[in-house]
Amino acid sequence: MRWRILLTRGQSYALLLGYWVAGGEANESGAFRRDRTITSSVGTMMISDRGGGTGLWQPPSFTSRLPAPGGRKEMGRLAFRRVLGIALVASLLAVACGGDDPESGNADGGDAGSTEPIIIGAAIAEQGWLNAYDGPNKVSLELAIDQINEEGGILGRQLEVVYADTKSEPDQVANAAISVIEQGAMIGVESCDFDLGAPAAIEFSNKGIVNFSVCASSVVFGPQGIGPLAFSSGNSAAGYAAAISEWAYQEKGWTDAYILEDTVLDYTHEMCDSFKRSWEGQGGTIVGEDTFQQGDESVDAQIGRIKALPEEPDAIRLCSVVPGLGAVIRQIRSAGITSPILAGSESDGTYWHEGVPNLKDFYYTASGSIFGDDENADINEFFASIEEATGEPAADAVSTGGYMLIQALKIAAERAGSIEGTAVAAELEKFSNEPLLIGGTTYTSEFHVPLCRAPAILEASAPGEVAFVTRFQQETVPLPEGVGGGDYLCSSEG
Repeated sequence: MRWRILLTRGQSYALLLGYWVAGGEANESGAFRRDRTITSSVGTMMISDRGGGTGLWQPPSFTSRLPAPGGRKEMGRLAFRRVLGIALVASLLAVACGGDDPESGNADGGDAGSTEPIIIGAAIAEQGWLNAYDGPNKVSLELAIDQINEEGGILGRQLEVVYADTKSEPDQVANAAISVIEQGAMIGVESCDFDLGAPAAIEFSNKGIVNFSVCASSVVFGPQGIGPLAFSSGNSAAGYAAAISEWAYQEKGWTDAYILEDTVLDYTHEMCDSFKRSWEGQGGTIVGEDTFQQGDESVDAQIGRIKALPEEPDAIRLCSVVPGLGAVIRQIRSAGITSPILAGSESDGTYWHEGVPNLKDFYYTASGSIFGDDENADINEFFASIEEATGEPAADAVSTGGYMLIQALKIAAERAGSIEGTAVAAELEKFSNEPLLIGGTTYTSEFHVPLCRAPAILEASAPGEVAFVTRFQQETVPLPEGVGGGDYLCSSEG
């Protein structure tokens, strides 16, 4: 079977992109090359753009090679490329073949005088490993909705929320988004992860629905990697890496750093890469770099190379996630290395401390302090409200994202006078240090993840003993090569 479909040049390139991220390649002329098995029964498609270019596409076999879900560490580059590739290809085919117009979504802009509730559709993980991130954000999302409703809602309309469970399964994400759209979703919410948030964001965007990840940290969550209607209320991994780099160099006076990177996630690589470029950009020296993988039983070889240095580094930048992060810290301290260790918000909370009896001199970034000692009284009040709602203290500060996305939605929708997707997105892109729960929030037409929010910096001086140190404003954020590299100046945000 063969189809011939006319696409715009942009649609053709997007389809090429969708195929590439799923594992295929294209040569310079636009003809596809595929080294893996293809599914011939689906047929062959001839793609022609109006500029004269053509390409022959044969849908690949998407026999799953995804790792069984059991932790964030198991979502790697291949997994995301396949999931997003499927979603991109499917959405482009729908448009090309006369599928639903994006304007046919539920948020049709008919806001004037409406008293109908605004339906928020959340395609998030209520089961599986990702629920550790999405679950707390569900609590804060509902807390914000209750508060907004008590204050009169948005545009005089009450908010309601419907859910569909992704079960932390990559192949369930797009279907979950479709489910909440069918339940009337006018605003979309997706998971705290690029890998498992993007397919839902694409479905929402295809319907013209503005949507938010509760805490995706990749700078490409938005126009760079999904589209103009996708935003994240989370914090940029690159921005937080730059913040702890500048704080350590400028405030602590440390000049020599050793980098130890867990290579299992793009997230950890982005953190270490941004830290290195920030550190060297200030005049600091990277005295060594090493890697390991989550699940390695031992990092003795890496520790041996640190101990072989003429003197201990002023700081060790550890880019990893729990539980491997704790095991590496334990081994570093057991080896007698006393250098302060720097990390990110993935190490927030004390739930993992029990396995690290020698924990000390450990500094990390977070959205805020969950221990009641943040300099921002609103954050202390927020976490007290979370404890009241759940009956137990927050395990970490990840839950701020669900709350802030409702704050951002209210501001943008009321300025737009509408909940129509492009209208709300246009107002969000005007945010310049907009005062949300954890601090100033800026979106631009290029970046829909806040790059320059000032993180809290906390110190763990012993197991179970964590204290707020400061909130530090980074000056320069080194951007990943995937978005052109270079530096983003936080002063440009005003």
